[in-house]
Amino acid sequence: MAFGGFMAALAFVMAGLLQLEVNKTMEPLPQDGNVFLVSISNVTNHQAMVNGQLIDLSSKLELPAGVHNITGGDPFTVDISNPGKGYALGMFETTNGTSHKLISYSCEKSENGRTVIYLILPEDSPLNGGEFYVVDDWDKTVESQTISPGQLIKIQPGIISHSHYTLAYGKDCNGDAHNCQYKKDFNAQMGAAHVLHVTEDEALDIHTVVRPNEINILWQIPQFIVITMGEVLFSITGLEFSYSQATPNMKSVLQAMWLLTTFFGNIIDMLISGSHIVKEPAMEFFFYAFLLIFVIGIFIVIAMNYTYAQDRVHHDENGHDLSKRDMGNDIKNTEVEKDSKF
Repeated sequence: MAFGGFMAALAFVMAGLLQLEVNKTMEPLPQDGNVFLVSISNVTNHQAMVNGQLIDLSSKLELPAGVHNITGGDPFTVDISNPGKGYALGMFETTNGTSHKLISYSCEKSENGRTVIYLILPEDSPLNGGEFYVVDDWDKTVESQTISPGQLIKIQPGIISHSHYTLAYGKDCNGDAHNCQYKKDFNAQMGAAHVLHVTEDEALDIHTVVRPNEINILWQIPQFIVITMGEVLFSITGLEFSYSQATPNMKSVLQAMWLLTTFFGNIIDMLISGSHIVKEPAMEFFFYAFLLIFVIGIFIVIAMNYTYAQDRVHHDENGHDLSKRDMGNDIKNTEVEKDSKF
């Protein structure tokens, strides 16, 4: 039992270490009251500034939520008043002059490993209102949307799938991705979010705003194996102990009490996880490991001083050893049986 408990603690330590590695790949969020702003532009050497800070095309700018003035060319204002959100500012040169478009995006990773694409383009773009398709490696259309600024497209990876997709779009697709004028290759990455500038150029103008998951999910398998082995050792030996050490009329009751420990363990787990006493998941795993080691340590001390049922000595009213008397009776009974045979 003790070895099984220590293996369970080891599994929690492994889970905590893996969570620390996952934390390194998590997308940072803006501080309270702030937002992220990224710039997308088709203008070479275009420079725009907000509050005296240069908007870099290759990085995010963290700003207080609110209304800000954009300078560098024709000045304009942007409303980025939703704290905790990210905003992509598109600044484009069109046939009608300079145009800009602001869209918002979620700074958190998508659920279930989806790849998220946000579309951005000028309002007067000839592609606005067209059709957009995502075609997988088996030539199957997995997603379709109408092109508009801020349109959200989610690519859900299958159980068995390839990361390669084709983005097909155009004005005259007529409901079929094969009829679209523009087709571009795209590699989906689990958990990532991108802003795609929908353009008539041949190159794929896409910007990553939420980085993809980098830790392989198969790294969970070792801890699953260890926790399973620990559970087998702990449960089987514990159930065998509770049954063998109970008196005949208490065996069922003691087995039920043993199984009841699972209920109380789940209650403790709910109190710790549900109350968020430990806010960091990795630290929570380490806390469970420490708790297991502490409890198993107490169990070992108690077990060292425990006398098993078959080793106990029972005395009668006069202090005589009943086990020896029973042994003598067994010997006499054996002799009687032998005599009766003759």
